[in-house]
Amino acid sequence: AYLQQGGALAAKNEGLKNALLNLPKEGVDFLFDNAVIESADLAGGGKNTSLVSLCKKLLRGLRRPRYFIAVIRGLIRGGRNMRLLSAPPKRFEPVAIAKWAAKIDKNVVRVACRDRNDPRK
Repeated sequence: AYLQQGGALAAKNEGLKNALLNLPKEGVDFLFDNAVIESADLAGGGKNTSLVSLCKKLLRGLRRPRYFIAVIRGLIRGGRNMRLLSAPPKRFEPVAIAKWAAKIDKNVVRVACRDRNDPRK
């Protein structure tokens, strides 16, 4: 019940936030400095966006496609998890739950933990 009510709504936003965490500083700076991502997007997953606003973000984001595509991938994975979390198996059967959880895990945006002071990285 928790995943359906709260987790599903947070999943899309998690995809965006985790995608940002994987970008280098200059990528995050580019996305915010050019209003490709705004604070409202992080607060609510960009629910209230018009077509005009999305087109402007697209055009600005395509100036640096590498960073823009990383964010889009994060949003897509987050959206998939939102749908999956909204529809758990009807009955608690271990095999069905395991398959459902595996689908969710497949779409999680993994955050790379890097030591910024490590000269090897």
